[in-house]
Amino acid sequence: MVVQVMLNLLLVLTLACAFLYVAKRFKQGRPQGLSSIKTVAMLSLGSKEKILLIEVLGQKVLVGVTPSQISTLKTFTDTLSEDSLESFNDVYQKKSMVLGEPV
Repeated sequence: MVVQVMLNLLLVLTLACAFLYVAKRFKQGRPQGLSSIKTVAMLSLGSKEKILLIEVLGQKVLVGVTPSQISTLKTFTDTLSEDSLESFNDVYQKKSMVLGEPV
């Protein structure tokens, strides 16, 4: 009787280990190098709010992220220049005023 319980326990543990191994293999997904979306920069505005500069298919997009939504703030059509950085500062100041935080 005890031997049968031990064998059943061993069987259950073996199946659990096999399941975890298979789950881990499938969890990895596709490699990061093939992703067409990349995070270029991130600026935290609070504990849950942030501004991200992402690159999608070669185009840079500035997005605001909150717990309830994601908003496009600006789309850059050319490479980032000094004018673009000034635009980023303007967007940052506007978002800070909306969130009620000092700049």
